[in-house]
Amino acid sequence: MSEERADTAFNRALETCAAEPVHIPGTVQPFCCLLAIDRKTHEIAYASENCATLIGVSTAQLLGQDLASIFDREIVHAVMNAASLPRFNIKLCSVGRFNLNGAEAELAAFESQGYIVLQIEAANDPDLGSDDAFKTVSTLMEEIEDCSDQKTLFDVTAKFLRHLTEYDRVMVYRFDKDYNGEVIAEARPRVMEPFLGLKFPHWDIPAQARAIMAKLPLRFIEDVDQEPAPIKAATADLPPLDITLAECRGVSPVHIQYLRNMDVRATMTLSITVGDKLWGMISFHHRKPRLPAPALRNILARFLGIFLFKLQTLLQEERLQFVERVDRIKDDLLVQMDKDEDVDLPLPQIAPLAKDVMSATGFAMLIGSRTNSFGDVPDDIVNQRLLEEAQANPGAVITVESLGERFPDLRDSLRGNAGAVAAAMNSDNAMVVFRREAEQVVNWAGNPEKTVEETPTGQARLAPRGSFKTYLQQVNGRCVPWTDQDIYFAKRILALVNSAERRSLLNTMNRQQKLMINELNHRVRNILALVRSVSKQAQRRYGDLSSYSAALESRILALASAHDIASGSDLSSASFYRLIDVELEPFEKEARISLSGDDVYVRAEVAPIVSLVIHELATNAVKYGALSGEGGAVDIRTSKTPHGLWFNWRESGGPEVKQPEERGFGTTLIEQAVPYELEGESELIFDPSGVIGRLFLPNRVLTQTLQQQASGDTAIKPTAESSKDYVRSQQIRGAALLVEDNFVIAKEMNDQLEDCGFDEVHRFGGLDRAMAYLEEERPVFAVLDVNLGTGETSEPIAMRLMGLGVPFVFVTGYGDQAMLPTNLQHVPRFTKPIPDLELQNAIEMMLSADD
Repeated sequence: MSEERADTAFNRALETCAAEPVHIPGTVQPFCCLLAIDRKTHEIAYASENCATLIGVSTAQLLGQDLASIFDREIVHAVMNAASLPRFNIKLCSVGRFNLNGAEAELAAFESQGYIVLQIEAANDPDLGSDDAFKTVSTLMEEIEDCSDQKTLFDVTAKFLRHLTEYDRVMVYRFDKDYNGEVIAEARPRVMEPFLGLKFPHWDIPAQARAIMAKLPLRFIEDVDQEPAPIKAATADLPPLDITLAECRGVSPVHIQYLRNMDVRATMTLSITVGDKLWGMISFHHRKPRLPAPALRNILARFLGIFLFKLQTLLQEERLQFVERVDRIKDDLLVQMDKDEDVDLPLPQIAPLAKDVMSATGFAMLIGSRTNSFGDVPDDIVNQRLLEEAQANPGAVITVESLGERFPDLRDSLRGNAGAVAAAMNSDNAMVVFRREAEQVVNWAGNPEKTVEETPTGQARLAPRGSFKTYLQQVNGRCVPWTDQDIYFAKRILALVNSAERRSLLNTMNRQQKLMINELNHRVRNILALVRSVSKQAQRRYGDLSSYSAALESRILALASAHDIASGSDLSSASFYRLIDVELEPFEKEARISLSGDDVYVRAEVAPIVSLVIHELATNAVKYGALSGEGGAVDIRTSKTPHGLWFNWRESGGPEVKQPEERGFGTTLIEQAVPYELEGESELIFDPSGVIGRLFLPNRVLTQTLQQQASGDTAIKPTAESSKDYVRSQQIRGAALLVEDNFVIAKEMNDQLEDCGFDEVHRFGGLDRAMAYLEEERPVFAVLDVNLGTGETSEPIAMRLMGLGVPFVFVTGYGDQAMLPTNLQHVPRFTKPIPDLELQNAIEMMLSADD
């Protein structure tokens, strides 16, 4: 086959691979069964064929049935409660552990296409109780904190996770810019062939699979020889079910063959995402079937957040060390440039520096109409082509690893040079740094050549490689790949040579050098101390592993996000607006959040604490404040003064705010972190109409104003006028009674009732306490969960309320009317979660009728 035809076939195969619907495989792995329940009708619309094994009811009997007719009330109640939780549509949520068909079963669920997708598997983790899990996470945190470099981190991770999970092989795997992977750490038995140092081509993990890895960080395959269970639909017109978030999702036949060729029976992967980019993964291989227990998977998910934070800290430390070196070079060159007004003078010094820092062999610069070159460079025609390309893209950095491929007509003029970095500040000045060809031998895991096969339908697809023995490939005509540090150095040198800014740079370089040195000695150590402090505070406040882990994870991710922002192209500072955007982005409520005023740079070493304060404000707003319901909003305004920056946070339209009886960690951090650590000011006002937060960041923690709002929306300073109380449009005299056994849902309903105008809500989770309350008090309205999850119903409470003449409504997770006696069938009944407007209308109608 000709080379052109081979490339065409390969491209068609890639298209086939990219189009494979891995999110709708139509099957599940047999360790688990799957149901999809219509959110409106509660009928089972999809079911996997292995349901009889775990549930004891055949798939044919399940399809079209109401969920409540299959499972007991406790399970249905838990499923519907889970469906009411936040983020149910973007993550797999635990439902709980129940006795099902005579055995313990673990249930989890998520939302897809308007269905509640329920995943059911046998509970097989007797050796991974909560105490052991907590000790494991604590031990692992200590191991990770002690790692002082990336290699140690990766080696410790591979060894520890192999010991913890008992998989045969654990590898840490890093992607390059084209998503080719390399094994950078490995733990394995000696009898297994080593993969350490080997590379894997990017088409081993297609783009759509990488996209799912970013959404679902943990994925496993129990057995490559398993018989997948097909998913059946209740009717033929139903579309394929998207089960992206299901841990039991079926596996591509091509991937199954790929694993068989590696002599692997079971796998698991943890995705490593740095910033918003897939950096690599931790891969687990086993030579026998292996099913990781649910508790083990929970430990691994918590570990991943800690690992990512440590990795980002080490990556940032590496960048800081490089920046310190570059700044020393810049200081030396600035002194030379200041001694002589001839801009050409430092060029003989710049070329050797580029050779040293960037492993360069030649240097060319265009100044006006003159071109100067140093070292080994191509013919002038190549230099001119690159300089013209750079001048056409001022401010950008162009990297080339194969000049022969970039300019095939100029191959005879390269003089042994293979790579180049070209950049221009403007139409007058540009520079190019060259590298010679580097004879490279790449260690591949098997022959990486493109193998195409034809499917039974006549489509071309990539064939999985049959061997993974080390394959050495000779690479010619290319230079060693350019790194982010190379590009950073090129940008700094380019800015340095610009005579218009050299004087201002001289004034700032000394401060930057001192800042970087101080950061190396202070910032990297202190960030781990901050994590340790956050961990201890969360541990004091939360008594169980799940709550502790969730609180710790959210705060660690807030710190990691701030560090990721501060590790961009300008390592000395971070945009204040960017810190706000990153912290508010997960809540997906942009239309209800307004941001106006001045943006500034915040010094990088204070970005984590500022980010953490914003994170706590946003978290409180979503949990309890203006963003907890549909009608609330947050107005954020910043104002630059001669002395610093005012940050004003005002919530409105949410539940009525009450002064907290005690200060939790989040509130304490908001009120005290900025004054204590940044020598600024902080005030948190629990205004009835909405929380007001005011922070003042002094100039000592700011570096530079980015931009001023051009519109007429003027930033405000905190004044007595801006704290004026908002008055509720409707106030209801008297208390409301709320009976709901799930705390998260009860808290949400409590906020809804307060938002409807009740100045007091009495909340109970069980029958006895609610009945005792009614012996002494008479509410004006009540909301009752039908099934209280303990085998009890709220019927006695309802009968008592009827006797007192108190109007009330029922709420239920599944709308089962049969459990109510005839004399209660007329009572209004809502399905969780209750829309705010419907609840408000019901209250107004029933209270007005009562009047």
